[in-house]
Amino acid sequence: MIIPVVDEPVGLFHEVLDHITEQTPHQVIVVINGPRNEKLEKVCAVYPGVEWIWTSIPGKRNAIREGLEVSTGEIVVLVDSDTIWTTDTLRELMKPFAESKVGGVTTRQRIIDAERNVLTRWADWLENIRVQYSMPAMSVLGQVGCLPGRTIAFRRSVLIDAMPAFLGERFLGVFLEVSDDRTLTNLCLKQGYRSVYQSTSLVYTDAPVGMRKMAKQQMRWSRGSQYNTLRMLPWMV
Repeated sequence: MIIPVVDEPVGLFHEVLDHITEQTPHQVIVVINGPRNEKLEKVCAVYPGVEWIWTSIPGKRNAIREGLEVSTGEIVVLVDSDTIWTTDTLRELMKPFAESKVGGVTTRQRIIDAERNVLTRWADWLENIRVQYSMPAMSVLGQVGCLPGRTIAFRRSVLIDAMPAFLGERFLGVFLEVSDDRTLTNLCLKQGYRSVYQSTSLVYTDAPVGMRKMAKQQMRWSRGSQYNTLRMLPWMV
């Protein structure tokens, strides 16, 4: 398991690791990227089963590469540093890998305290639409176009083969470090594997409570989606 992190509130990160470690994964690797963060290093040190490494190179993609180099399991789970697992998240997430052609699996996702305001309710509504309709429909064909990055599991071999393109493939001479989850999903599908949704594996994530942050988030997601669509269009067709 690889958890890239830059800066999270100490209390939240404790909660994230509490829920993960109680499910006794084979390995938990926290990759702190960018400036040194001694507070998060101390949080990691509280948990005997948690390894942490620091890289001065910022960015989630390089953090995933750093974690992959020290991971040992056949299945690697990528977790966002603000994602809260629920009971049996890990056990349920592993079930689809019983099928050898499954290369990537994602969870059902909900918003923490969705009733806080109209934006969090709207964000939760969007998640519900995705997990109730679009992802299950795509999962039937093993072609979920984007396994959302809050928690994704991939076969380690898929990630290793995907790394060169994941870290530097360009479109029209431009490389954008955006939409890492969509990129990995597409690279998994290009290798001939299936990408599926596991409804019984549930996680919670936060949503912006202010319009400015929500607009920036949606713009970032839209930009990444369009960039990957254009970059992958020949293969998709």
